[in-house]
Amino acid sequence: MDLSHVADAVAYSVIDPSTCSICGKSFKTKGYINTHMLTHSREKRHPCSMCDKSFITRSALNAHVNSHLNVAAYTCTVCNKSFKTKGYISTHMLIHTRDKRHRCSLCDKSFITRNALSLHTETHCNEPSHTCTICGKAFKTRSYLTTHLMMHDKGQPQYPCTSCEKSFSSLDLLCTHIQSSHSQPMYTLMQSPVSLSSPAPSFHSPAPNESFKD
Repeated sequence: MDLSHVADAVAYSVIDPSTCSICGKSFKTKGYINTHMLTHSREKRHPCSMCDKSFITRSALNAHVNSHLNVAAYTCTVCNKSFKTKGYISTHMLIHTRDKRHRCSLCDKSFITRNALSLHTETHCNEPSHTCTICGKAFKTRSYLTTHLMMHDKGQPQYPCTSCEKSFSSLDLLCTHIQSSHSQPMYTLMQSPVSLSSPAPSFHSPAPNESFKD
């Protein structure tokens, strides 16, 4: 293999160590560009001791060797997926069996994982058990509290819904929520006790024969 063009390019890289003279790519150090020049020569000088493959760079060889070491020893008999540990495949098998072994003591529902059961159990609580340490507001579930705390982090004003536990960062979002979730007409929203810093805009539709004036 004639590598004279690569040798010339390496010699040029000593003069300009940041740019490859073959493809024009730029690099921060001479070491990076010397490694890059090997991709043009395609000389695979790093053989694998476990198989007959060879690689251009040592880093590529190391990544390949890991594929020999990280052998997935546990294979799913249903979908043939492989896993490295017995714990991984045991969790995976629950997807196929749908074995909902975690039963709720308050209703007839069951869940695959204990975490899913814990989240469900929170919905049975009649009294809010998750309290905001900033404003003292309480919520039934941790997810509701987490959403609420984001408003404190952003420093945004809160517009709470009087029909549920949700709060919103603007009056527009609150109105949209009430109309879509609680089916209240717009005139009911305008009677809400929420005070505004500026008057709501009024809209006027012209009569059929009415003309616009400057």
